[in-house]
Amino acid sequence: MDVRGARRKAVVMIDRIKRGLDPAPAPPAREPRVADLAERYMTAHVEVNCRANTVETFGRVVRHYIVPELGHLALSAVDRSHVSALHYKMRDKPYQANQTVGVLARMFKLAEGWGMTPPRRNPCRSVRRYKEHRRERFLTREEYRRLGRVLAEAEADGSVFPSAVPAIRLLLLTGCRKGEILNLRWDEVDLEARELRLPDTKVGPRTIALSREAAEVLAALPRVEGNPFVIPGKVRGRPMRNLNDPWDEVCRRAGLKDVRLHDCRHSFASRALALGESLPMIGRLLGHTQVETTARYAHLAKDSVHDSAVRVSDSIAADIFANDRPRRRSAGRRRREAARMRRRGQPDGYRRWAERHIVPTLGKLLIGSVRREHVRDLHYAIWTTPAMANRTLDLLSRMFNTAESWGLMPEASNVCRRQIKYREQPRERFLTAAEFRRLGRALDEAELGGAVPVHAAAAIRLPMLTGCRKNEILTLR
Repeated sequence: MDVRGARRKAVVMIDRIKRGLDPAPAPPAREPRVADLAERYMTAHVEVNCRANTVETFGRVVRHYIVPELGHLALSAVDRSHVSALHYKMRDKPYQANQTVGVLARMFKLAEGWGMTPPRRNPCRSVRRYKEHRRERFLTREEYRRLGRVLAEAEADGSVFPSAVPAIRLLLLTGCRKGEILNLRWDEVDLEARELRLPDTKVGPRTIALSREAAEVLAALPRVEGNPFVIPGKVRGRPMRNLNDPWDEVCRRAGLKDVRLHDCRHSFASRALALGESLPMIGRLLGHTQVETTARYAHLAKDSVHDSAVRVSDSIAADIFANDRPRRRSAGRRRREAARMRRRGQPDGYRRWAERHIVPTLGKLLIGSVRREHVRDLHYAIWTTPAMANRTLDLLSRMFNTAESWGLMPEASNVCRRQIKYREQPRERFLTAAEFRRLGRALDEAELGGAVPVHAAAAIRLPMLTGCRKNEILTLR
């Protein structure tokens, strides 16, 4: 430092002394990073307010996904482009990716309340979640019988851990969650009243009614001295932890494929629906606090749905198949037509729509140069078909929302917002029984004369017989 610089520094120090301040101010504190927020989130929030399973789940998300990717970044430096990149990197695990973004969103919400970051827009906002596919797997009557036989054989020959067989039976007979059975204590069991009184479950305290068979399973279990748990594990005084390996062995011997332990709970709900129980009653049996949670099990009652579908389909088939079936074309010709339709393929709906309606009008413009007037003109250009115009506007709005989440556009710059859509008139047109009969005769004649390919005729008949959408039939494998 030269003399002039030293004098300037001395003037600053004298000025601070006159104002009653420290002559040598402390260096500014380091801005918190995502790793610091993650540590505080786990210790000050999750471990204090959440159950043990939630602590383990969120801890795994933080350790394996959030901290390795974003831990080195300052909180103010994290924007939607970082969150979108992390979300996209986990696209092969949709459920895990969505859960990670949800945990990160709660972390930033708490960081603002803790004063670790100034109030600002949550960087996880507008990150579109991946579509999650629910599993539809439940046990049939025959699978229940095979499972019962294998459990009896495993109990007799000792091929699985002794505590696993009663644990699986209780899961099947009560519809409980796996943790509720494995962590069950003897002081929570009342065999006289045939009830389980659980003080702490996923939804709080819960009382579970037992059937006679479930009570007999519990009554037959020996009590291990020094172990308060109904399902004792290998470690003295601790419950059984690993039930998945015995379950996999039982399923292998019973010939059950793709069946998880939690599917026992699904099967319990589907059997209750098949027996005519209402959704509120099933919710009480499963320990749900909201009817919407129970409603997800309604689609598992395939027997009643199948019977209803068969009745409707048979009624329509009586009209469209009123005539004798015409002679089918040769197998070789059917194979050639199938190959031709495979070569034709099914175009991507969004890509086709964008190339047809958006790219010719706006394709040459830069993203930042698109104005509300351009969108209004595009919307007005196809006003003769309101549904098409509104769908084009929705697709363009989703494109701009995605561009915002990718960091290609500034926030809140979607020019499609507040654009008034056209009013659509819903169509109410349905076929009468006479029209079904005429349509069936026309399909038979066209197929026999070669005017309509055999696959096209089948594609027309299947929506009438099943009520499926067009694309669900055309993309059927």
